[in-house]
Amino acid sequence: MTARQRLRPVDLLWAWAAALVGFLVGEYGSGVLLAARAGAVGTDGVLGLLWLPWLAAPVLAGLLGAWALPAARVAARWQWLLGTVPIPLGAAAVTTTVVVATGSTAAGLLLSIVVQVVVTAAVALGVGAWRSARLARSPGAPLTYTTPHPEDQLA
Repeated sequence: MTARQRLRPVDLLWAWAAALVGFLVGEYGSGVLLAARAGAVGTDGVLGLLWLPWLAAPVLAGLLGAWALPAARVAARWQWLLGTVPIPLGAAAVTTTVVVATGSTAAGLLLSIVVQVVVTAAVALGVGAWRSARLARSPGAPLTYTTPHPEDQLA
């Protein structure tokens, strides 16, 4: 791929799928770990770790989403965000809909949404900057010294 190629919709779909997997693994994987810990040491032993699902989900979403984007096709920083941030925004919409539909109270929901979006964006920009810098340092295509005439190669 050359640096001039553009980001394609299929690239974004792969990034969104990877970010969604990261988000779900972070959210539900943390819940499984917390449940296992609560079973082992009691519910008081996990109270200090209740923040884990809220941070593991956006970190993994930003990490996997930015990793799935082809670095050679990303021309601007906002494209790293475009490949990752829609996932926590979608999760926020689903969570808000469930909270409103069930009549629950969700103190701190807005703050948690903002934190998840900011954390996802920060991780995606960090991974994207690292991958872009790594791509810029990679050597170019090797030079060849062959000629188009076969008789010249026999010498």
